[in-house]
Amino acid sequence: MSHYRPLRMLLLVYEMLRLVRVVQFVPAADGVPLIAYIVPNAFFLLMAFFLLVQFSEYLPYLLLYIAGKIIVLVTFVSWGLFSFNFESIPLLFLIGDCVALIFGCLIQWKSKKD
Repeated sequence: MSHYRPLRMLLLVYEMLRLVRVVQFVPAADGVPLIAYIVPNAFFLLMAFFLLVQFSEYLPYLLLYIAGKIIVLVTFVSWGLFSFNFESIPLLFLIGDCVALIFGCLIQWKSKKD
């Protein structure tokens, strides 16, 4: 299972960069503290970290990671569609989450083959 390590490392690096971007560039909305944006994104980072460190023990939780990424993508797209504010959708986050979702699916698929 160590041959999946570079893919898992890329997933961890992306999640770290994504959390830094969220902390830097997502302002706190009216009455919503910044912690409401940081905590869900930190869970993705922790999941990527645990997949890197102890892959065999956390492999069953990879489906939760994939489900979370799907929820993030559906939320971003529906928010853009219903608010009619397509310019405010962070395209970099959408592309990155799609790539992270693909990486997660690849890791899940390759681990099933072994």
